[in-house]
Amino acid sequence: MKAALAFGLALTLVSVRLFIGHPVRVHTTSMAPAFWPGAVVWVWTAAEPRLGDVVLWRPAAGEAPMLKRLVGQGGDQIQVVQVQLTRNGAALATGEEVVVRVPVGGGRVASRAALMERGGVAILPGGGGAEVSIGEGEVYLLGDNRAVSEDSRQWGPASVATILGVVGPVIWKPTPE
Repeated sequence: MKAALAFGLALTLVSVRLFIGHPVRVHTTSMAPAFWPGAVVWVWTAAEPRLGDVVLWRPAAGEAPMLKRLVGQGGDQIQVVQVQLTRNGAALATGEEVVVRVPVGGGRVASRAALMERGGVAILPGGGGAEVSIGEGEVYLLGDNRAVSEDSRQWGPASVATILGVVGPVIWKPTPE
């Protein structure tokens, strides 16, 4: 009886993780100020990603999954110069690229130096400025904190198949320092 109960519980937990979602801890500042290192977010594995969503993405086999914002999809023309995003010829103002559907972590904004102290990755800002055509079945992903994010500017457009889920609410937010 105990073995059957344990098996049933294990099967339920695996099913929830595969077909509904699971928690994920944030490790970098690439999505700051929306998500800071140490925060835990819920990732919906069954949700269809849409333009503007924050997604959990695995850039390559063996690489750790990353949180990124979906800013371009199949058929779009994307250009990033420094931190400026242009989609289909229209330059989008900061914060205008997307409709944010996730809570913003306290509205805190930090300098690049402060972000680096919190574990940011040192990457030169911006792409090369070349326009990129996003093919069918592909998406273009950027971190909200462009100055420290490693994203489609380095990896190129991502296959939709590499998206592991859509980020939902913050489950736990670290205490501000």
